[in-house]
Amino acid sequence: MWLREYLLEKGSAFFPGREPVVVEEWTDPSPVGERELVMVAVGGDLRSPRSPTVDEMLAAFVEDGWVTHGSHGDFGETWAGAKREGHELLIYEGDGPGILTFTGWTELPGAHTISTVRGAVLCYQCEGLGACDLCLGTGRYEGRRCPECTAGNNGPGRCTICGVTGYLDLDRIPDWARKAYKGADAEPVVEELHAKTNAEALSFIVRRSCATCGEVRCRYRNEVVAATDHVISRLYGMCPRCGQVRDYRFHLPYRRIPPPLPVPDPPECPQCATPAVPLVRGLSTRGAREAMEEGLLAQRAGGCQVRPDDPNWKCLACGHEWRDEDRARLKAILKQILSGRSRGL
Repeated sequence: MWLREYLLEKGSAFFPGREPVVVEEWTDPSPVGERELVMVAVGGDLRSPRSPTVDEMLAAFVEDGWVTHGSHGDFGETWAGAKREGHELLIYEGDGPGILTFTGWTELPGAHTISTVRGAVLCYQCEGLGACDLCLGTGRYEGRRCPECTAGNNGPGRCTICGVTGYLDLDRIPDWARKAYKGADAEPVVEELHAKTNAEALSFIVRRSCATCGEVRCRYRNEVVAATDHVISRLYGMCPRCGQVRDYRFHLPYRRIPPPLPVPDPPECPQCATPAVPLVRGLSTRGAREAMEEGLLAQRAGGCQVRPDDPNWKCLACGHEWRDEDRARLKAILKQILSGRSRGL
């Protein structure tokens, strides 16, 4: 209750005069309890250029005591996570201008539940716990060493399939494990629908179930493009239960979308004046990997957590890394590099 009212209050503050909408409230079961979640959509219909950025909104949450590692961007989308007193928050901004949502959830032991796993599928063995489902991570079962995980390659207490992550990447799991995900190799089914607003479209699909496994939960991405006499809002994602790609194209009433700004030139290296490439962390999509192989992106070691002072540009000629605070330029160049490449759902 507190989290829902708090997100509604922040949404109203960010977009005065435009009421935020509670898209859905739900509960995720897990082997060790239940997680409560709420999704709020704010300013999700062709926001004006004066609308606050994700970084500006994130700064407002930090002032309220939330802890964050900064925002991420990919294909024109932006997302950021934060934590506070056992609660977690995901801010998501779609592309073009897509919908903006806040999703908050309560603390629960374990790595993931069905709604919080992103870009992958929930581990079928531990159901997102990231620990042995028999001994629940203790390494002991009925007073003895756990027969399930003590003999596994991942070590005592860890899930014998995913290790400790709670999820599996369909691109990397072996063929014998793919049989647990019946929709992983199925062709995406695209549905053409109509709605008046982006928020209405999202409210509609969050109640739709996967045609393959019946799962309702799915983390959707959003992009908005102009057609001849209407606007198309695409909401798509991968079912976190079976791997089926879910793709919905909504026809919205026509509204003029501002033309995209020209893509700026990348900054020059302060040491050798060579044009730099974006330095990213945590981008594991196929499109990002392809761009790295072509020398258009560089990846920084250290996982997906990003600190506010991390460098975001790298010179491939001399290896120098530095931080540039012009995030609009970085986002525009990243979008140009990744546009048209596989998004690796």
